[in-house]
Amino acid sequence: MRFAFAAVVLGVLLAMSGVASAQDNNCATVVLHAISGIDTDCQTDLDCAAVLPNTRVDSPAGLYTVVMYLKNYETVNGIQVAFDWPGTWAFGFGLWQCVTGQLAAVQPTAPGPTTGSITTVFNRLDGGALAPIGVMVFNSIGTGCLSIIESSYPFGNHILDQFSGGPENVALRADNLGKICVGEDGTNTCECVPVAVESATWGQIKASYGQ
Repeated sequence: MRFAFAAVVLGVLLAMSGVASAQDNNCATVVLHAISGIDTDCQTDLDCAAVLPNTRVDSPAGLYTVVMYLKNYETVNGIQVAFDWPGTWAFGFGLWQCVTGQLAAVQPTAPGPTTGSITTVFNRLDGGALAPIGVMVFNSIGTGCLSIIESSYPFGNHILDQFSGGPENVALRADNLGKICVGEDGTNTCECVPVAVESATWGQIKASYGQ
């Protein structure tokens, strides 16, 4: 009993010690960008300053590529999210090799929290610049939106940070996840939606211990 109580206290202290470090990655965003045709070399003219991501497709025809980027991070060497899309989108294939040393343990094969998950690690990225992570090619897209939903794999949607001294898994907030829609506005996440780190951290601590 004494040991169990000590373990709980230690866990809380470790979580508290990560508050300052977690702020470095608190603004990490996932940017989605739609491109007509096939673009598998991870290179586009997108820069989030002069050229914003294409998150609204008004007249889709033929093949489309969705590029997934990371932005506004401090230090990151992995990411996990899940994709969802309607039946009017016909998935072709995905390539997850845009970053040096990249390995994908799980890749999207169909929409949903499990089959739609991407779990990938890569060489360390620093500084928050727009970084392409992978592409998904659709044979055709119809009505509705391609969205990021919570992954069913351990820790849900998060980035992996093993280097900055903070917690290893930093949760990605729903309002910092991009979305692409046909015939309506999607979500541009080039800029981070800030939130108080302490509140989010204490919420996770309480949830971890069933409070």
